[in-house]
Amino acid sequence: MLRTTPANDRRSAIVGLTPEGRQLYERLMPQVQAINSQILMALKPEQAQQFDEALERLQARALALLTELSPALPKANRRRGRSGKDAV
Repeated sequence: MLRTTPANDRRSAIVGLTPEGRQLYERLMPQVQAINSQILMALKPEQAQQFDEALERLQARALALLTELSPALPKANRRRGRSGKDAV
């Protein structure tokens, strides 16, 4: 994995694959896609479509909840590696 830090924001990190990681990805991804296709064959086409739509709705709801709840969520205490409210 390659990691760089933007000059304008040292809190951020940009990560990417090394050439070896890219080769591994290119070798394994077709196998992963083939396995996923085999798993989805358990569903009829209309069931697969409904499943995909349900996943999209769940993801949208999760993102909405994250936005709604983010002010109330505890902040991380970076010094202790734990939630600021839970740290002792």
